[in-house]
Amino acid sequence: MADFPTCVKISYKENKRVGLVAAVSADLPGLMAVGTSMEEADARVPAAIAQIIEAQYGVSVDVKLFEDSDDDGFSPVGEKLMELRAA
Repeated sequence: MADFPTCVKISYKENKRVGLVAAVSADLPGLMAVGTSMEEADARVPAAIAQIIEAQYGVSVDVKLFEDSDDDGFSPVGEKLMELRAA
């Protein structure tokens, strides 16, 4: 069994023509969680990541938003880092 990624950077793309937002990741090919808002797409990310990791690596994972220890009060706009741990 290959080692699964422990962090996945999520980026967001918007298609204004159809009114959809997609959460994608270069770290996890195949990830695309779509919604009519960033919040809706964001809510679908953990389950989508867990499904891909289980299918590709045979491991169940818990996915949560990565808590940045850098307390400067700033975070990237339009990107989030998700942390994965074996369940």
